[in-house]
Amino acid sequence: MAHDVTGVTEGAALIPELWTGSVADYMQNLVGLVDMVTDFSSLVGGGVKKGDVIHVPSFPKLTAETVAENATIEAQMVTVTDNSITMNQHFTCVFDIEDIAEVQARESLMAAYVHHAGEALYYAQEYYIANSLLTAATTNDVALATDNTMTTPLFLSGVGKLLTYDVPLPKDSYFAASPLTYISLISLAEMNAYEKTGGAGSKVVAVHGYEIPLYSSTCWDQAGGAAAEAASMWHKSAVGFARQQEPSFMASNKPRTLSIEAAVSAIYGGTLFFEERVANWVQVT
Repeated sequence: MAHDVTGVTEGAALIPELWTGSVADYMQNLVGLVDMVTDFSSLVGGGVKKGDVIHVPSFPKLTAETVAENATIEAQMVTVTDNSITMNQHFTCVFDIEDIAEVQARESLMAAYVHHAGEALYYAQEYYIANSLLTAATTNDVALATDNTMTTPLFLSGVGKLLTYDVPLPKDSYFAASPLTYISLISLAEMNAYEKTGGAGSKVVAVHGYEIPLYSSTCWDQAGGAAAEAASMWHKSAVGFARQQEPSFMASNKPRTLSIEAAVSAIYGGTLFFEERVANWVQVT
């Protein structure tokens, strides 16, 4: 005899593993900046190793010398720098799920919860990489003449600063800007000419042949404010990042409200390895 009860099949949408996988999949589809830096997550992700710090050795640039006949060659002093990634960023998104029977029965509602939880964690991670790591570099700052307005000379000034440090542009290099600065950049005459010749258009910084992927992001400033970063260009090696805990789901019953309080959280960290491999364009007012 059949019973009208909610079983494993009907409640599958709220099984933690399915929620966790769904949130992680959503973040994977959205994440941008984490793919544009050096990712060390494989060293600590999924419980591979415990601890809160990854030590990444950094070697200085060595020089080659001419060998003269019967000459003594002096050995170079090699000082290795320890660049540590501390996983001290713990972000979570907490929400209540009312009327569990309805949530279990309606897959579309489940998808909505997953979407918003993943979106919240995604933007927190993006903002951290942009504002705690990339824009922390000040060695190659370029001041805009007018807020949110990019010009060809100003763009090339930032490129020149990176080339001074032998940053191998455009390989593994990226450019991100606030929406207004992004619009200003793609409006340059050089960009328009590039599009007319069948180039990659607004997805690539094509000024004077430097074809670097271009992105618009609200993680960069467009409200103005002296020295606030409106745009950045960087090489992938400039920043190290590691996610120790992928988005994980937990929940508890709340009988007095006939609901389930759910939370999705992630643990990660990062560091700025090479400040000279980042150029920032900053506001003036």
